[in-house]
Amino acid sequence: MPRLMLSFPSQTTYLSPIELFYRKFMSDFASGSGLCTDEIFLALVEGIVNAVKHGNKEDPGLNVDMELLLTDTELHITIKDRGTGFFPESLADPTHPDNIALPGGRGIFLMKRLMDQVEYSFHPGETVLKMRIACRGGKNGMERH
Repeated sequence: MPRLMLSFPSQTTYLSPIELFYRKFMSDFASGSGLCTDEIFLALVEGIVNAVKHGNKEDPGLNVDMELLLTDTELHITIKDRGTGFFPESLADPTHPDNIALPGGRGIFLMKRLMDQVEYSFHPGETVLKMRIACRGGKNGMERH
């Protein structure tokens, strides 16, 4: 099973090289999977930015760990930060008219729309985001263009 593992300091300046690694991985291993690489990359970036900004508070001394694992049927993405966690269920619905102008919550909303599964787990000194999407299209049909 093809796997890409990266660990990088908590700075968004690493997004450009991460994109290069991601695009190479997807072109080498997922070209026939039916996955929409641009939409998956958007979900990946949202997860990484949240880990850098909210989890690790942009502390370059703390790393973010990322893993892509491609099986015959699914792409699994794991992102780990060193944050204390949060309560995902407490986030306001960013599509509700009362919340349109409020900051926050849109990244997780997008990840949930683009991926088949988005789950957080919290451990002492670590927040883990796991996302999964099935090959040949996701639950919203957005991956079949």
